[in-house]
Amino acid sequence: MHGRGITVCLAQPFHLIIFLFSLLLSPLLLASSYEVNKAVEYYENGEYKRAKSFLSTIDLSRDPIGSYYMGAISLKDDELAYENKMGEAIIWFQISADLGFAQANHALGRLYEGRWNQNQNKMDLELSLDNYKIAYNKGFDAAKIDVLRLEPGHKFPAESKLTSIPVIEPDETETANLTSSQSGVEASSISPETRKTNFNHNDVRLIFTSSSLDFVVSNITVDVDLTGLTLALSKEITENIYVTFSYEESDGDASFSGLNIDIEGDATAIGIFYNLNVTKSTELVVGIEKVDVELEASFQGSSLLTSDTDHENLVLGANIALTDKGLLNLLVEIDIDDTDETVQSIIYMHHMNGIENTGIVIGFGIEIFDDGESIGFGVGTTF
Repeated sequence: MHGRGITVCLAQPFHLIIFLFSLLLSPLLLASSYEVNKAVEYYENGEYKRAKSFLSTIDLSRDPIGSYYMGAISLKDDELAYENKMGEAIIWFQISADLGFAQANHALGRLYEGRWNQNQNKMDLELSLDNYKIAYNKGFDAAKIDVLRLEPGHKFPAESKLTSIPVIEPDETETANLTSSQSGVEASSISPETRKTNFNHNDVRLIFTSSSLDFVVSNITVDVDLTGLTLALSKEITENIYVTFSYEESDGDASFSGLNIDIEGDATAIGIFYNLNVTKSTELVVGIEKVDVELEASFQGSSLLTSDTDHENLVLGANIALTDKGLLNLLVEIDIDDTDETVQSIIYMHHMNGIENTGIVIGFGIEIFDDGESIGFGVGTTF
């Protein structure tokens, strides 16, 4: 039984480091994180002047979050007349929107719609609808109802991945079945001392995973925690060759410089393996696996960055029958494009009806790499 899938594809650092390096260099995070987070804290507590004082110390032209909250603070300024509040807020929200923050487009939509309600200026209504559409297309699904209010019957593209995002208003703070040998010789006719274990590679598994990483990207320490669910399949095509498929969905967060960024992703892996019995209780495994990983980072429901990468792994391993029911699976995965990147897996699988019989299998394992580890628990069946 091949252990791939008891631990995750997404948590492997060669995906996340590249992804987070791009994220850290994106204009959406080129900000003074401490000042922005303090400003958000004061804003939530209703201390708008103190929030504004923190935001005034940084370059908001490069900071989508800070400029968004500066717009929200402008709407709370009792010293400004209504038109001045609106004008100042629109300027800040537009800066944030131009930097890619979807909620800023949504806030602009609300402001333009409010102004249209007062003056019935058709241009304000058009600006409102345009910004609602932009917010939705950036991944802010809450804007869909606003588009439908202003343009009934609007045809939307396929739903985005962000399906349950709270609406954020401008004035509110709102992730081994083998029976006998296939050689034609009955297993019972071979003495226990010489008969080799028939490892079963026909199985289906469902695996829950939890991963923790801690590494440095562009001189910034990043802590990543992910949980995931994986469906994994394996099927023999000849006596010594089998193929594998796994699909995983994971989500969690990345923490750095005082910010918590939501991470979502999915990974698809397809592999082909050759196995060879070398002792009566051990088989060696070698294979090639192609992995495709899609990742998305978001902050407060707005998409910051997406990536779609793929690579190939060389997989070396061994299956060791510890008992008639207990199987130890050892794997080393080597990124073919960067041989310095390796992942080691240790997995134990308990076959309720015996390694050579069909039935329920329960497994747990750990995947170890330079920057962290992933643990997994799975249940499945051989067939």
